[in-house]
Amino acid sequence: MDSFQLHYVDHYEAVPGQGSQVRYTSKHPYVRICQGSGPAIYVKEGVICGENGVPVDERQLPPWFWDQARHISPAMREQVKLVLPEEREAPKPSKAKRTPVVAAPPAVKHVPEGYYACVEPGCEDMVPMQRKGLHIAKHRRDAAATAKPVVAGAI
Repeated sequence: MDSFQLHYVDHYEAVPGQGSQVRYTSKHPYVRICQGSGPAIYVKEGVICGENGVPVDERQLPPWFWDQARHISPAMREQVKLVLPEEREAPKPSKAKRTPVVAAPPAVKHVPEGYYACVEPGCEDMVPMQRKGLHIAKHRRDAAATAKPVVAGAI
């Protein structure tokens, strides 16, 4: 990352052959950390940058930075890949004592206002609300075309 780009937070791509349909592809959140009226510091994807977008070496951060960073929730720190100094120095658990693996909750898909996120299994399309009915009808047509014919009197 040469410079810090705040405008690439939510990524969408056009669905080929579907006109104005777009598909949500990924999210890259950031946090803004500041104290008083001083300059802000941004963190995105583990990169710490000043307001000019140039990455800052951790040794050059102002003394208040880590105090303010501790106020950010652990979930948000994980999303922006910000690791506190005390979290880096945590001792590794011994191999004799294993902790159970817990599955992470499914990611919540961000849906921009005015769009419908399809809930059909296997379909990750995001369509404008004006085309929601057409999109659902397409799934119903596809399901009807692949359904087995019903034979009267068959058990």
